[in-house]
Amino acid sequence: MKFKETLKFELSCRNMLVKELAAISGVNKRTLDSYLAANGAEPSAEAALKIAGALNVPLQYLLTGEAKKNARKEESLIFFRKEERQLLQNYSKLNSSNKNIIQEITKLLGGLQ
Repeated sequence: MKFKETLKFELSCRNMLVKELAAISGVNKRTLDSYLAANGAEPSAEAALKIAGALNVPLQYLLTGEAKKNARKEESLIFFRKEERQLLQNYSKLNSSNKNIIQEITKLLGGLQ
């Protein structure tokens, strides 16, 4: 995956509009549109850093679509939305008894659908 595809994927996962990313990142909406266009212009280093920061993803992932093989645990959560990452990080800090309680609650909530 290249920058354009990774950016589209991240926007889609977050249900985020380009104008929202522009506001958060400080990168002009037209500039972002040019990255997402059919010809897919490549970002400057400064723009790429701003976008990666706004999306809270590693720069390498944003540019290549791939995470480092030896990435930190937090970086392995890049495919989740910010709220989901926070939940997973909090869950990982629980002891096994509390994890079991959360799993049971999740099963009960799943049965309510």
